[in-house]
Amino acid sequence: MDGVNIIPALAYQEECEHVELLVAKLQHPDNARRRKGAEAMAMYIGDQRCLPAEPFDIHPAQVLVDFIEAPSSDSTLQISCVKALAQMVQYASPFASKCLANLLNPEEEREQELKWEAARALGFLGPSAAEGAAEAMGICAEVDEDAMVRMQCCRSAEKMGAAAAKYISGSLAKALWDTDADVQTSAVRALVVMGPGAAEAAADALVKTIQEGRYEMRRLAADALMNMGEAAAPYAAKPIAQILRPDGAPWSHGHEPPGSDSMLRRMAAETLSAFGQAAVEEHEIKLARALNDMDPMVRRAAKETLQLAGCRLAMKGSIALFKDAYGRTVVLDGEPEPVPPEEEIKLRKKLKLHNCTGLSDWLREMGVETFAQMAELYEDELVEKGLTPEEAATLIAEAKREDAQVILEDVLRENNAHDLLRWLQRDYQVLTVADLANFSEEELIEEGLLTPETARALLDTARDRVQEIAAAAAEAERERNAGAIMDDDDFELLNAHAESGVCWCGLSHKEMRESKAAVEAERRQSEEEAAEKQRELDEIEGQVKKIRVNQRAAKAQAKRQSRKDELVAIEAKHKALQEAIRLKQEAEKQRKHEKAEEARRKGLRPPAWSGGAQIFEAKEWADVPLLERLVAGGPPADKPDDKDIKPASDEPPKRGAGRKTTQKVVRSPTKPIPTVTDETS
Repeated sequence: MDGVNIIPALAYQEECEHVELLVAKLQHPDNARRRKGAEAMAMYIGDQRCLPAEPFDIHPAQVLVDFIEAPSSDSTLQISCVKALAQMVQYASPFASKCLANLLNPEEEREQELKWEAARALGFLGPSAAEGAAEAMGICAEVDEDAMVRMQCCRSAEKMGAAAAKYISGSLAKALWDTDADVQTSAVRALVVMGPGAAEAAADALVKTIQEGRYEMRRLAADALMNMGEAAAPYAAKPIAQILRPDGAPWSHGHEPPGSDSMLRRMAAETLSAFGQAAVEEHEIKLARALNDMDPMVRRAAKETLQLAGCRLAMKGSIALFKDAYGRTVVLDGEPEPVPPEEEIKLRKKLKLHNCTGLSDWLREMGVETFAQMAELYEDELVEKGLTPEEAATLIAEAKREDAQVILEDVLRENNAHDLLRWLQRDYQVLTVADLANFSEEELIEEGLLTPETARALLDTARDRVQEIAAAAAEAERERNAGAIMDDDDFELLNAHAESGVCWCGLSHKEMRESKAAVEAERRQSEEEAAEKQRELDEIEGQVKKIRVNQRAAKAQAKRQSRKDELVAIEAKHKALQEAIRLKQEAEKQRKHEKAEEARRKGLRPPAWSGGAQIFEAKEWADVPLLERLVAGGPPADKPDDKDIKPASDEPPKRGAGRKTTQKVVRSPTKPIPTVTDETS
C-alpha cells in the first residue's frame, strides 16, 4: 500500500469514522500527533464534509496555529501547517489570518519559502482574512526583498477583492512601480477588482500608469479606473481628459497631438464615461474635440460617451460649445438644429431612386430637409407634383418608416439607451416607438441591460411619445377633414394601428402580416420538403443496411462451407495417411517374417539370449513399437553373417571336445573368414 492514497477509496460512513478518530487525535497529549491529526482534517474542513455535528472543542486550525507560533517549531513543519491552513480556505480565517500575517513581518527573519506559502494561504482564506492580514500583506509587498513573495502578496490581495481595498490599496499603488514587471502586473490586476474603495489611494498612481506605463499596464489601469467609477472622478477625471486632448497642444485634422496615442485616447474617452455624467459634462469640450480625431475608434468612443451623458450640444462639435460660451450665434434647443450632411445626402439619394429629383425645390419650400420629414406630406400633394398614386404611396411609406426609426432612436438616446437599438431590432423586431411602448419591462431587466428605474423611465417616455404621435395624427386628420368633429372612438381608432395601408407609426401592418404569412408558408414548405427528403434517406439507408446484412450473412455462410470442406479434405487425407502407414507396417512385418522363415529354413540358429528379437535388425530396434519390444524380450545383438554360422550337427562331440581351445580368426582382406584351431592346453 506504499504511495497509495486510500482515503478516496473509503465509503462515506468509513470516512465519518475516520474523521471521528482524527477529532479524538486533536486531544492527544503528543504535539506531533495533534499536528498530524489537524493536517489530516484540513481537506474535510475545506470541503465541509464528514464533519461532526457538534462544534470542535479545539478547532484543527487553532492546533496548527499553536504549532506555528511555538518557538521550537521547525520551518519545514511550519510550511506543512501553512499548506494545511490553505486547504481549509475561509473556514480557517478566524483562527489563522493574524498568525499568517505575522509570518510576513519584515522585521523577523524567516525563510522565503515560508513567507511565500503564508502569502499564498492568505489568498485562499479570501475576503474574510482581509481585516486581519491585508495590511501586513501590503507592507510585505512594498519592502520584502524577494520578488516572488511580493508578487504573491499582490495576487492574494486580488483574491480578497474589495474587502481588502482600504487596507492594501495604497501599497498596491506603490507596487505599480516595482522593479519587477510581474509584481507590477499583479498589483494592477489586484486594483482592477478593488472597486471604488481603492479610488482615493490608487487613482493618481493608475493615471500615472496610463501615462507612462507599459501597454498591458495601461489597459489594466484603465480597467481599474472604470471599475472605480464615480469614486475616482475627483482624482482622475482631469488627468484622463488631458490624455484625451492635452491643453495647448496644436491640432489639425490628420495629425495627433504630440505625445499622444490613439489607444490611450480611446481608453480615456471610455473611462470618462465610467466616471459619470458630471465628469463628462465638465470635460465635454475635450470630448467634442475628439469627435474630429483622426482615429475612428477615438471618434466613436467620444460620441458614445457624449450620447450616454446627454450632451447633445457637444455632439455638434467644439465650435458650438465655444459659441455658446461666448454668446455668439448661440444654438438653443428651441431653434431648428442644423441638418447633418448625411441626412441631406440620404434625401437626394431617395429622390433619385424614385425618379423625382424635380421635387427638391418644392420640398425645400415646404421646409422638408430630411427624408424622414417627408412623412408629414400627403400622397395627393405628391400626385399633384407629377407622381403616380403608386409612386407617391411607396415614397410616403418609406418616409414614414424612416421617421419612425428616427423617433425610436431619439427616445432611446434621451434615456441613455441608444446602444440597445440594434438588439431590439434584431432580436425582438422593435421597429417603432409604438413597438417599444408595448415591450415588457421585465425583459429589459432580466437581460441585465437596464436597471428597473431606467427601464421604467424608457417605457414611460415611449408611451408618452406614442400618445403625442397619435394626437398629432388626430389633429392632422381633423385639419384634413376641414374641421370635422372627431369623437373618442375616432381618436382611439387613430391611436390603434391601421389594418390597411401605411399606419401612422410608419409601417404597413397588412404587408407585414402578408410577408410574415409568406415566410411562414415557405418555412413550412421547406420543413415538409426536408422531412420528405429525410424519409427518403431513411428508406435508402434501411435498404443499404439490409443489403449489407444479407451480404455479411452470405459471406459468413460461404466461409462456414469453405471451412467445412477443408475439414472434410483434411480428414480424408488423414485417413489415407493412416491407411498407408498401416499397409507399410504390415508389409514390413511380412518382410521380417519372411526373412525369419528363410533363416529358419537354412538352419540358422537364433541367438540364445533372444526370445524372438532376432527377427529385427539392430538398426531397426529404435523404430520397433513398445509392445513388440516387450514381446521380443530385449534388443538384438549384432547379427553375424550367414556364412559364419555353422549348421547344427547330429554327431556326438569328438574326444577332447571338452578341452580348452583357443580360436584364431583369420580374416581375408576382402571379407572376414573365421578359422578355428584347436590346441591342447
